[in-house]
Amino acid sequence: MTSVFQSAHRLATAFFIFIGLGFSHSVSAQCDVDADTANVIQKLQQSRDRYAVSGTFLRESAGARDFVSVTRDIDGAASKAQFVNSAASNSEQMLSLPGGRVLDPCEVAELYAVSLTRGPKVAGKATQVLQFRPRDTLRLGHVLALEEESGVILRSDTISEKGELLERHEFATLTISKISASANSPSTDASVRTEGAVNGAQEERPRYVKVPGLPDGYRAKLARGYEGRALFVSDGIAAATVIFEPLPSTVKPGEGAVRRGATLTYTRGSLVSGQNILVTVIGEVPLAAARVIADAVKLTAGQR
Repeated sequence: MTSVFQSAHRLATAFFIFIGLGFSHSVSAQCDVDADTANVIQKLQQSRDRYAVSGTFLRESAGARDFVSVTRDIDGAASKAQFVNSAASNSEQMLSLPGGRVLDPCEVAELYAVSLTRGPKVAGKATQVLQFRPRDTLRLGHVLALEEESGVILRSDTISEKGELLERHEFATLTISKISASANSPSTDASVRTEGAVNGAQEERPRYVKVPGLPDGYRAKLARGYEGRALFVSDGIAAATVIFEPLPSTVKPGEGAVRRGATLTYTRGSLVSGQNILVTVIGEVPLAAARVIADAVKLTAGQR
């Protein structure tokens, strides 16, 4: 099961460009986010519902360079991806992308120092750059170059706790198409999909669970289809999949970690309530955060 989640997360990480950050549209005047920055954040949030995107981007990670051809569906819920020059996969793959947790920009400003500047041209298009610098050691930094008119992410950099570039995704060619008003009706709007306000949408609402001990700002929800075995943990920008499964009695409790590009894989074997539990954290988070998340989640896993 762990290998399945690792493969899924590697794909999801590669297409962070299409996930969109989970910010709400309302902005409090009583915070450090100025109006221009808040408007750009809102534009970013809306871009996944207002624009269809297709093109080829370069993924630089752990010394490797892969060109990836992608097409995002109109509703932003799924994408088609093909690794153009990678031996790992040269066949077309379908990728489902979960929406991020909804946050007010002011909440983000409590976790990250947010700044907005004019950026360089990317794929021949003018950009604005949003930078998120973490206020603690429990999240990575992110620099996003957004196309000025649409808010679509053209380049994303993930920065380590030491200020080093871990991973970059940058479009080389890109077509941005505005979705028609009929396709972008209220019934398909992100807020309706997220909140599940109509026609049995109760089942589509994120199933958040209370996990005491998570880092500040992080929340956990059940991973759909893997209830009782996995959680998705996020602060709205940082995100990780957490898997818990029985640890064979022949394996001693301990920990291990490996990072490839922006993606950290951390494992912790623990004895909880008389049970040997293996917790695996896979995501774009620092090692310090993975340890805190594993400590918090192992207690939840031990109760299941």
